[in-house]
Amino acid sequence: MHNSFVCPEAFLSDEQKLATEDDDGFHFISYVPVGGWLYEQHRLESGPVDHGVTSSWLSNVGKVIQQQISEYSPSKIQFNLLVVIGDWYKILGENITTIDANITKLMRQLEALQLDN
Repeated sequence: MHNSFVCPEAFLSDEQKLATEDDDGFHFISYVPVGGWLYEQHRLESGPVDHGVTSSWLSNVGKVIQQQISEYSPSKIQFNLLVVIGDWYKILGENITTIDANITKLMRQLEALQLDN
């Protein structure tokens, strides 16, 4: 999420300063599942924010994001969800397993048909 309604002047200064809660500018937050736990990371915290154990991180992260957005006035449009994806290796691995099982099932059915003829 970030504040996409910021003036470009916020990025023109060469002066280095620490971010505060009141700063405008792009504020990116990432949510990551690590070892069955949901963590939030962003520049205004000293470290990761633990959102607890998760068995379905996409479902849980949606609740966390909705809760954070609900803390602001409904008239404020300050959030832009960039990307939320699952673990592609896991998703593709599960798809491959399913496809392999279907191929095996179809091959058995084909063999049974050939034996019947």
